[in-house]
Amino acid sequence: MDNLSRKMILVLTAAAVLAAAPISAMAQAAAAAKPIKVDGTWNMTVTGPDGSPMSVTAVFKTEGRKLTGTLAGPQGEVALEGEFADNKIAFAVSVPQDAGPMDISFTGTVKEDGSLAGVASAQFGEIPWTAVKSK
Repeated sequence: MDNLSRKMILVLTAAAVLAAAPISAMAQAAAAAKPIKVDGTWNMTVTGPDGSPMSVTAVFKTEGRKLTGTLAGPQGEVALEGEFADNKIAFAVSVPQDAGPMDISFTGTVKEDGSLAGVASAQFGEIPWTAVKSK
């Protein structure tokens, strides 16, 4: 094989590699941008103000950006309303109490492993929460 043929093969190989790189990067970006669905039942752990974990079950349903469902824990089951978009979740509940309802706002994000994590805010301050989808 002469020198010109070798150079031509090298140039064509380099061009093929460079042409494939953007396609691969675009495919990875598209996979990463694929919207996650939160519809279904989630096992949540809310860390109480005293640091103790509390198990809660969340059921989410989405219609576009609108999020509805229920949150069930030791105080019973309450309705939730909020929004889910761009892998960010925000919802609120009103938990009945003897001294009047306690309004709690939850915000969080979808993590790389598909779980949810965020903070809950109310008169007690902010406490962390996590959730994994029920199987």
